[in-house]
Amino acid sequence: MGWRVLEATKLFRKMIVFGCRPDVITNGNLIGGLCRTGIVDDARKLFVSMTSKGCRPDVYSYNILINGYCKMGSRGSYESM
Repeated sequence: MGWRVLEATKLFRKMIVFGCRPDVITNGNLIGGLCRTGIVDDARKLFVSMTSKGCRPDVYSYNILINGYCKMGSRGSYESM
């Protein structure tokens, strides 16, 4: 994991601990960072988590996750979205 994505993930977790509710932009940026570093499974978990917590994904969130799956060659994974 790239050090910036690692730092962003730590900050994201701290936000939640301190009661901040990450919005669609925060989630989307972290999803993008995870996908760019090849950690698409964690990006998908974050995507599912954000939807279960009432944060509705936007077009960017879907596109970056689909793009991450395409780069990894996991076509079947994004078709189920």
